[in-house]
Amino acid sequence: MASTSSSRESLGTSLNRRPINSEFVVAQPPRTEVERSATFAREDKTTPPDDTASYHLQRYFHPVLQWILYFSKQFLKIDPLAKSVFYVLLTVVCSGASPVFEPFREYSFFQKTSFLNQYFVKFSWGWTFWLLLVFFSLCGYVESDGRMLRIGRNLTRLVIGTAVWYFVTLTFIGGIEKRTGTCSKTDIKSRKECVEAGNTWMQFDISGHAFLLVYCSLLILEEARGFFDWESEDVQDTDVPETVKDVRYEDHIKPYVTIAIRVLAVAISVLALIWDWMLIVTLVYYHSFFQRILGVALGIVAWFLTYRVWYPRFYPGPPGDMSGEASR
Repeated sequence: MASTSSSRESLGTSLNRRPINSEFVVAQPPRTEVERSATFAREDKTTPPDDTASYHLQRYFHPVLQWILYFSKQFLKIDPLAKSVFYVLLTVVCSGASPVFEPFREYSFFQKTSFLNQYFVKFSWGWTFWLLLVFFSLCGYVESDGRMLRIGRNLTRLVIGTAVWYFVTLTFIGGIEKRTGTCSKTDIKSRKECVEAGNTWMQFDISGHAFLLVYCSLLILEEARGFFDWESEDVQDTDVPETVKDVRYEDHIKPYVTIAIRVLAVAISVLALIWDWMLIVTLVYYHSFFQRILGVALGIVAWFLTYRVWYPRFYPGPPGDMSGEASR
C-alpha cells in the first residue's frame, strides 16, 4: 500500500509538472455580456489569403497611395501667408513673361473654352464649397465628442466665404465695371446694345478670376487644418470601446470613413493645384497687369480679413478651434 500511494503521489507530481499544451483550455474569470459580444465582433473577420486579387492590389498599390497622400498633405501644409506672398510675386513674373508665351495662346488648353475653364473655373466656388462641406461632415462623423458643434462652425465659415465671394464678385467688381463702362463710338449706355451695334464696350475690368482663384486656394489651405487635427486626434485616440455598437463602429464603419476622408484630402489638394494652374493661365494671357494685381490683392485681403482678423477673435473661430471664443 505504501508503494502504491507513493506511486500515485509521484504520478500526480509528474502531471502537475507537465508543461501545459496549447490544446488545453486555461480557466479564465467570467466576462460580461458586452465583453463577450465585443470579442465576437472583433473575431468575426476573415483575413483574405495571400493569393487573392484584393491582397495583390493592396500589396502593390498601397505604397503608391501612401506617397500620393503624403505629397497631398505636404501641399496642404503650406503656410497661407507665405502662399499669398508667392501669389504677388507670381503676378509680377507672369505679367513680365506674358509676351514670351503669347505665341502659345492659340492652343485650346489656354482658351476660355478649355475644359478646365468651362467646368472648373466657372464653378470654382461651387467645387470648393461642396468638397469642403463633405470633408467637414466626414471629419465630424468620426469624432466622438462635439461633432455637430465643429460641423456647425465649419459650415458657418463656408457661408461667410460664400457671402464674401458674392459681395466682391457681383457687388464690388461688378459695380466698378458698371460705373466705368462706356461704348466706344456712340452714346449707348447699355453694354448689350453697344455690342449688338458692332461697337466695343470699354470698362475697368478687375480680374474676377484672379480674385476667386486666390481666395479659394488660401481658404483651402486654412481649412485643411481640420484634416491634420482629425488625424492627430485619431492617432491619439486610445479609448477602449464600451459597447457592442462602439466596437462595430470602430471595426466596420470607421475604416471606410477614414479612407473616404483621405481620398477627399487628395481631391482637395488636386483642386488647389488646378486653381494655381488656372491662375497662372489667367495672369499670363488675360487682363492687364494692373487688373491682375488688383484681383490677386482682393483675394488676399478677403482671406486676411476673415481668417486672420475675424475668426481668431469672434465666432465661428479659426479652423480646428472647438471653443469659437474670441481670443484674449
